[in-house]
Amino acid sequence: MLFTVIAFLSACEYEFIELKKPDIDPDVPLSFKSDIVPIFQDDGCVACHSTTGIAFSLEEAQAYQSIQNNNLVDTANPQSSPLYVVPDPNSAEQHDKYSVDNAAKVLIWIQQGAKNN
Repeated sequence: MLFTVIAFLSACEYEFIELKKPDIDPDVPLSFKSDIVPIFQDDGCVACHSTTGIAFSLEEAQAYQSIQNNNLVDTANPQSSPLYVVPDPNSAEQHDKYSVDNAAKVLIWIQQGAKNN
């Protein structure tokens, strides 16, 4: 009986799924207009955060000013920036989430100084 239990346990295989890490080079400057603004549309942010929506607008024409006016980025501590934290896929907040790649882009853009470029 002991042999059967050992044989059964040793036959078990576990597949571990490794999450794909974003393939983004933090040394390549990100553009707010080309790299960040499209995220707001692609990940559904603009559906609520528009000129007729809630709190602030993430529509292209108002996005950067809204982000600055509402203190949504903290370049001294990028990981605590609300623009990154609230929609981060790893966040427990009840909010629409960025994709893993888009969350990485937003964080890197903030780390790079959150420039309006």
